[in-house]
Amino acid sequence: MAFPSDIKGSMKSCILKIFWPKDDIVSFFSDNGCTKKDMAILGNHKELSRSNIISTMFDHLSSKHDEGLGQFRSMLQSLQNWDHFDSYYFDQLKKLKMEDALTAIGHLKQLQEIRDYKIKSDRAKREQKEKDVQSPKKTLEELKKSFLSLFNNSISNADRGYKLEKLLLELCRLSSLEITEPFRVNGEQIDGSVNSSFGVQNLGLRIKSLII
Repeated sequence: MAFPSDIKGSMKSCILKIFWPKDDIVSFFSDNGCTKKDMAILGNHKELSRSNIISTMFDHLSSKHDEGLGQFRSMLQSLQNWDHFDSYYFDQLKKLKMEDALTAIGHLKQLQEIRDYKIKSDRAKREQKEKDVQSPKKTLEELKKSFLSLFNNSISNADRGYKLEKLLLELCRLSSLEITEPFRVNGEQIDGSVNSSFGVQNLGLRIKSLII
């Protein structure tokens, strides 16, 4: 999973507003998991502008096979909790502004909070959807009526097969069996599956009740 581009952009802004010396920017990368091989991509970093140092490293990390997730996560954690502001550059030389640095960190935290909320919300929706899939929709008596209707000669063999499949899936739900519903891939029907680790005996009894 790629590291979010909006958070990367906010991290770049934080680094520029926290560090003034180029050596401090490079040290920040090194302190947050960037290897010697990663650092070599910068060459003679003193010849680069501060923003180019950051962009070069971010682009390099993003191009790696793991997309630099470890380093980006470490940098994100460091920046969110940053509380060391060198008074020499903030107060004496006034190269940096405390207000700008704190605003940038606050924005980064806000983006991360929004992302965390979305992840939790999406997870909750997936769990609820899975719960809905496993929950019975019909009673055994209703399923028995559906089963008897399959003997109606007006139903085609294909429709009868699909209805029987749905009926069996619903029986599995009633028997507390974990199921995977059927789906289509490029027009091809993929049958559902049943996790038979528990409830098989209950399923057998319910099937028997349909035909007696």
